[in-house]
Amino acid sequence: MTAVLAHGLVKEREVPAKDIRAALERKRLFEQDPLRHTYREE
Repeated sequence: MTAVLAHGLVKEREVPAKDIRAALERKRLFEQDPLRHTYREE
């Protein structure tokens, strides 16, 4: 199971375009190198 956390926001009307772009960029970075962006407790 995978969870990608972008950030929290309160949706009042519509999600700002900058927040959508930020979430998509973070998703793209995760997909390129999942191990680098995965927390593992040692």
